[in-house]
Amino acid sequence: MRIEVLSTLSSGLLAASIGNAVLYLAVVRSPPSRWRMAVKTMSTALLSAFATAQGGPSLLAGALALGSLGDAFLAWDDETSFLYGLASFLAAHILYAALFVTSPHDLPPLQTITGWRAAVAGGLSLLVPAMIALLMPRIGRELRPPVVVYSVAIFVMAMTALMLDSSQVILGAVMFCSSDSILAADRFLVPRNSSFRRWMQYAVWILYYAGQLYIALGVLSTQTLINNYCSIVAMRQSSVLSLLVVFLGVLADDHMASSVSTLEFKNRFVESGIVPEVIAALDPSVSFYASYKAGDDGHDELLVPGSTLTAAEAAMPFEFSVENLNNATNVTIQTRFLIYLLDADAPDRSNPTARNQRHYLAGNYTRSGVNSTVLSSAQVLTVPNGQFRPFTPFIPPNPAPNTGVHRYIYALYIQPARFNSAGFETSGMEANIQNWNQTSTQALLRHPPIMSESAPSKLSSRMARLNPFKSKSKRGDDDEDDQGEAIDIDSVGGGGHSALPADIARHHLRVSDALQAFLSREGALKEGDSEALGKLLETPVAVPPGHVTDRSHPLSEYFISSSHNTYLMAHQLYGASSAAAYETTLKAGARCIEIDAWDNPDDRSEPKVTHGYTLVSNVPFRAVCETVRDAVDREIAEASEHGYVPGPVLISLENHCDREGQLRLVQIMKEVWGDRLVSEPVRRQGHKEQDGGSPVRLEDLGSKIAVIVEYHLPDEVDSSTSDSSSDSEDEREARKEYKAKKKAAPPPIIIPELAELGVYAQSVKPRDSSWYIDGKIKDGPAENHLINVSETGLASHMAEHRAEIARHNARHLMRVYPKGTRISSKNLSPVPFWAIGAQICALNWQTFGASMQLNEAMFAGTSGYVLKPASLRSDVSNRRRRILKLRVAGATDVPYKGDLDDLKPYLTCTLLHAGSNGELVKIKKKTGAYHARKTLAHLLGDKERSPQTDPVWDETLEWEFEDDDLVFLRMLIKSDESFQTNPILAVAAVRLLYVQPGWRFVRMLDLKGRETACSLLVKFDIEDSP
Repeated sequence: MRIEVLSTLSSGLLAASIGNAVLYLAVVRSPPSRWRMAVKTMSTALLSAFATAQGGPSLLAGALALGSLGDAFLAWDDETSFLYGLASFLAAHILYAALFVTSPHDLPPLQTITGWRAAVAGGLSLLVPAMIALLMPRIGRELRPPVVVYSVAIFVMAMTALMLDSSQVILGAVMFCSSDSILAADRFLVPRNSSFRRWMQYAVWILYYAGQLYIALGVLSTQTLINNYCSIVAMRQSSVLSLLVVFLGVLADDHMASSVSTLEFKNRFVESGIVPEVIAALDPSVSFYASYKAGDDGHDELLVPGSTLTAAEAAMPFEFSVENLNNATNVTIQTRFLIYLLDADAPDRSNPTARNQRHYLAGNYTRSGVNSTVLSSAQVLTVPNGQFRPFTPFIPPNPAPNTGVHRYIYALYIQPARFNSAGFETSGMEANIQNWNQTSTQALLRHPPIMSESAPSKLSSRMARLNPFKSKSKRGDDDEDDQGEAIDIDSVGGGGHSALPADIARHHLRVSDALQAFLSREGALKEGDSEALGKLLETPVAVPPGHVTDRSHPLSEYFISSSHNTYLMAHQLYGASSAAAYETTLKAGARCIEIDAWDNPDDRSEPKVTHGYTLVSNVPFRAVCETVRDAVDREIAEASEHGYVPGPVLISLENHCDREGQLRLVQIMKEVWGDRLVSEPVRRQGHKEQDGGSPVRLEDLGSKIAVIVEYHLPDEVDSSTSDSSSDSEDEREARKEYKAKKKAAPPPIIIPELAELGVYAQSVKPRDSSWYIDGKIKDGPAENHLINVSETGLASHMAEHRAEIARHNARHLMRVYPKGTRISSKNLSPVPFWAIGAQICALNWQTFGASMQLNEAMFAGTSGYVLKPASLRSDVSNRRRRILKLRVAGATDVPYKGDLDDLKPYLTCTLLHAGSNGELVKIKKKTGAYHARKTLAHLLGDKERSPQTDPVWDETLEWEFEDDDLVFLRMLIKSDESFQTNPILAVAAVRLLYVQPGWRFVRMLDLKGRETACSLLVKFDIEDSP
């Protein structure tokens, strides 16, 4: 029947429902509360009552009632309530679909989906999979299955509505879908600080309520139905299968759980334009590797994002391997894989008309059970005997001249079972067609690739490591915790100088009322004693013991705060060089900085500083020297104010100049630095030093500038260009020509005038193991040698020769620098190298990531020089088992740029130290997330609490560890972002040797290493393990 007149009861219920809906608009952006929940819930609850009063179908009343229950749950901003709300609306959509399909009432007959209905159905068929694809990388694993199931349910509900002859019901269903899409975007896709979020929240409610209202009125006003159940079921099954295919494809691009930062890996592909230009999205979780022979010596190397390959090196990898494959879903011991390699920029980067040109395609790869020869934690992929028949044999990458940058992509598929015994030609693929079409291939294979990705660099011949599978286990966030942002002139963290009192520390730190009350209850502070509170706030949490800063020891007995490629502002291959970078680095506490000097063809009298064979810009050598001079003078002038004496500045000079250029280097250094420069032994003639006696002490060098000069061994293997590459054909040819000349030319020579400046350190790149076996270098300098070695070069010796290397480093200097593939200015982890006594761990200071935070902890409160533990200065071991109990009270003024309603702060702490075999040990603990208001389940007795930016946790975290005086604790304040990646809001790190007993405030920094107004109240308790 058609409703002509509403009863008084029905009119009142409908009016009350609409009134509540309008009223809710006034409180839609207010914090969660019982009042807000009641207004929201009553809007749809009254609609359900209205449907019942009108004698409507029970399925309609039930769906509206479930919607009301879902509203109640979603009125509260926590994960449990969100899942309950999702379940309620899922059940509502099932009832709606059942109503539209099976209702016995006189709803209009089901229609064929044609015309405008088909257009709407097509739009929904695109919208729902697209939303799933966008959401999967941005929500947690726990939420992915319910979101997909819910998306399928609302899609089926809308499609069944389209088959009714009721424009009101159809409009209501489309509004419902639109509301949910905007809600998902607001919660998971749009940045927290976006101005769009305000109107989005209003749009969600208006569309949602209007959708419910139109569905109710449409069903109640025209109640006829023709049952076409079979056709609906067939259509619904087809839709679900389609959506599952999209869902599985999205899940394949997941976060990785490997030893390399997922954030670093992902960023390289974004920076290179591969994402989204070639691949729509990338969130790796499990690593797929290719290994190749690098350089003239055929050294085994692992492909990583940005790996530099010459045409000769870009041959068929001798090994494919996978790390953490057991964490992958849908993979068994019998699973087979197929691998392909493509050129994303064929034939020309500017006009890639043959994009995805196939260079290799082969299947039947399986797990061998054998560990990789290059990376022991990875398992080799192999092909059983007699089954290796590549469909496309390997075609070595070799871009044509003058065609710009080419990016090569490896991709890994789970091989469909039908190809285990049949070739690819059975699906219509042609071996002689080299262009690999992703779309048609997906149709052939029935699903998109498990993973496809490439090397992201700006260089011509690149390939990459792949990370294809989603993990079965809950993903940890260790890699996400290794985040940092670009350091700038306001950065104080990195080299220990954040411990110095600055503007915010002096004038803008405060303590929340809740933490003041907490300290009072703990008996640590009398209530209202502002003077005592101020003193406690100014007391540092970490104070180096006096012996650590004792300057009377030989230089080789100190760790030195050190910078690598100091002149770079950002990326190692195409960033900018700047003299200002030296000011920033020295201001933050670096004591050893690097200068790469090259001849300047435009002005032979003024050498330049740059990263050779890259797109990095250059800066005059003189300008760098002047900046260093000014920074040193400024620090000496300010030192007395802060009560410390600046340590000497060591210049790691990497020379690429000819004889004339080297002479100009010497002249400029002497001219600019004057008597600040150490140009001869600091002790007068006749002292022991001149007789080969006691080495120079740190205090002997004062605040001077000392140069580390290279010493080239006979028959030295050139590695100076291994960490660099070029971008254009001309640069590639220049590099090739340079390497050829170096190979044919006599060993490089440092002119005597420059060599004389290496008074206390002569840098040697060792060619054998004599330096740690014999303590001397064959054909090397007799005294004051410095071993200059990359992290990978040293790591290959550490497993078997830790003791010998540490013994060498007790008497001689060592500089360890990042491997050349860290092109994005990420860092080596310094802790394992400190643990063998490496004095100079040269870090990339361009970003304030985890390694820089540890460097800050090591040198906090020092002059940039820290005395090594006694065990690294002699053969006495001091390792012992200890227990750390960290009581975490809370924090004040947590920095957060988004909507404060979304802030749920928690503290995650990672204990780091070197294991007995030199490996980096990381043990992470965290507090619960702080909620300013309780969840729906805890409404009764709710009391006002400290705001979100002033959390109170009062939890104790505990670790047991082996202490060697090189144990660190990183503390990160993060926000629990409801199934999204949890952002890091503030960071700090301490060396446990330095921490003070009792309650202390930790001054937190941001990801640029700058001061914040945030402080963390903690109490350290360290004791020997029983």
